[in-house]
Amino acid sequence: MLNKLKEFYFNHTSCFSERFEKDGIQFLFSKYVKDHYSNIAVVDSSSNLSLAEAEFKERNLNPSYYSFEKPTKDFEITYTDDFLFLEDITLLYKKFSRFKSKHVSLQEVCSKELENEFQIINNDCYSDLSAENPYPDLDNFAYSNSVLEYKKHETETTTKIYIIKFNKTNVGCINITIKKDLCYISGLAILKEYRKTKVFSVLVDILKILIDNNVKSIFCVTELDGYPDQLYKKLGFKSLGVAYGYKNKTFKKEKL
Repeated sequence: MLNKLKEFYFNHTSCFSERFEKDGIQFLFSKYVKDHYSNIAVVDSSSNLSLAEAEFKERNLNPSYYSFEKPTKDFEITYTDDFLFLEDITLLYKKFSRFKSKHVSLQEVCSKELENEFQIINNDCYSDLSAENPYPDLDNFAYSNSVLEYKKHETETTTKIYIIKFNKTNVGCINITIKKDLCYISGLAILKEYRKTKVFSVLVDILKILIDNNVKSIFCVTELDGYPDQLYKKLGFKSLGVAYGYKNKTFKKEKL
């Protein structure tokens, strides 16, 4: 199952807009985001990293590697991803449907006006510098652009973007990408001041949408041991594998 999740993540997630293989290495780049999360070379112990480094130099980017093998001491780990999987969403739906709050709802992003609202609330949520936010250095508006762009041009998947509302107030957002009976959940963000309310009952709405679309299983990729990671595990998600984002300690920025 982990291989199926990796194939989905590398080929159908919105943060990557350019995908290709060269010299036996899979490259994933973003035309919107220039950070180390969205521009990576997927490698293993047999990969020639000097060839990968050359590709990044041509793009004026610092090399960023991604592997399910822990790197040696010559490399610096910049983040650690946990691939979380929930096999049967109907069980979770039945368990939590009785906790649904009438004050919490979803609004699907289906107009230019709502796209703007989505970008604003996404930025507000991820601008939080608390320990609960594992991505404080993320370019929030660039990430939103990536999601919206992917949605316009996807062919093998269906992406739905939602604004989370508490009464009539925008308090968060979430994206779901569906391919057959599997769904990838990303960008779940809620304003800090609403995280201890019943806003998380919005998960019931998401599960109902997925069930209506014949989805059986869901997965997400989160920073290992971060707040979202712990939350999903409490809901019953299981870790199927850990991936490392890392960089070469000896790479000199002045080479760019």
